[in-house]
Amino acid sequence: MSSFWYKSKSLFSSLLQPLFDFMTLNAPETLFPQQPMPVESYEAIVAGTNVLNGKDKEAAKNYFVKEIRLYKCKSHPYHEYLIIEVTYRNHSPSAFLRVERTRTQPEEATEEEFFKRLPRPLAETFRAALKDAQPENTDDSTVEEATYPPPVTPSSSSSQTGKFHWDFHSPSSASLKTLNGKPAVDTVISVNPDSLTDDDLWVTLEMNHIPLAQLACLAKIVHDEDPIYSVFRHQCYWYANLIMKVIEKDAKKKSERRVVNDNDNNMLRLARARGTWWRIPVGKVEKKMVEMISEKFKKTWDQRMTDPITSSGNAVHHDFRETGAANEGDAVEENPRKVAELTEMLAEERRGRAEERRAWEEERRAREEAERRLQQALQQQAQA
Repeated sequence: MSSFWYKSKSLFSSLLQPLFDFMTLNAPETLFPQQPMPVESYEAIVAGTNVLNGKDKEAAKNYFVKEIRLYKCKSHPYHEYLIIEVTYRNHSPSAFLRVERTRTQPEEATEEEFFKRLPRPLAETFRAALKDAQPENTDDSTVEEATYPPPVTPSSSSSQTGKFHWDFHSPSSASLKTLNGKPAVDTVISVNPDSLTDDDLWVTLEMNHIPLAQLACLAKIVHDEDPIYSVFRHQCYWYANLIMKVIEKDAKKKSERRVVNDNDNNMLRLARARGTWWRIPVGKVEKKMVEMISEKFKKTWDQRMTDPITSSGNAVHHDFRETGAANEGDAVEENPRKVAELTEMLAEERRGRAEERRAWEEERRAREEAERRLQQALQQQAQA
C-alpha cells in the first residue's frame, strides 16, 4: 500500500511540476537586476546568456515582452519612463522592468552660473526641477533587499526647446554646454508594478511577444545614438518616446496600441501630456529619427539572428568562434565580471551622491536656522 501511495505521489508531482513552473517565475537576477543597470551592460548580459554554460544558458531566449507602458510622474518635473512586462515562454505570471534615462549630477557651480543668467521666477523653476532630478537617498539596506520599488530618479526634464527665447539675460553657450555635457544614465531595473500607482499611465502598447533581447538591443541603440544628456533635446522624454515610437512603427497591428488618459481637466492634461514639460514639447521625436533608428535596429537584430547556430540551438557571436574553445570560456567568464564591476560602480556613485545631498541638506538647514536667529535678534533689537 505504501509503495502504491509513493508511486502515485511521484506521478502527481511530475504531472503538476509544469504547472508549478508556470505559476512561479524564477527570474534570474542577471535578467531582472535589483539595482539600476546601464543599458549597455544589460544588453551584453541578455545577449551573453545565450552562450553561457551556467543556469542562465537558455534563459534569455525564453523571455518575451508582452506589453510596454509609458508612465509620466504626476509631480514636478513630470519624469517619463517605460515599464516592460515580461513573461517566461509567454506564460503567466509576469515580471516587470523599468527602463529610463536619468542624468549624472552636474557641478553646483555650473548650475548657479546658469541660474544667475535667468529671470528670478524662471531660475527658481529650473532650480526646483534640477533638485528633483537628483537621485533619491538610498540606504545600503535598501539596495541589498531582494525586491524594492524603483528608485525615483527623474531626469532633468525641466527643459525648454531650442525655439524658446529668453526675454532677459541669455545663458552663455559655454555654461549651457557644461550643463548639458554630462553622460546620460540609461538604466534597467526590476520593479514591483504596485509601486507605480502614483504615476499617470499614458500609453500601453500590447506586443506580439517580441524577445526580451530584442528590446534590450533597441534600448542600447537609442542610448548610443546620443549618450550625452541634454536638457533641451535628449532627456528622459526623448529616450522613452523614441523607444516607444520605434516599437509602434514596427507593430504589425494598429490594435496593438492602446492610449490611456484618465485626466479630465484639459489644462491638467496639456501640462502633463506625453513628451511635454509644462505644455512645452521638449520630448519631440522627429519622424526621420524614428526611421533611422528603426532601420539601424532592424540591421543590428538581423545580423544577430544570422549568426551561426550551435547544435544546442544557442546563438554564438563571431568573436567567440574566432578565439577558439579555450579562449571562448575566458571571454564568457570575463563579461559577467565586467558587468558586476559596472553595476557596483553605479551603486557606489549613487551612494556618494546621496551622501553629498544629505550633507547639503544639513548645511542648508543650519544656514536657515542661523538666518532665523539673526532675524529674531534684529526684531528684538528693533522692539527694544
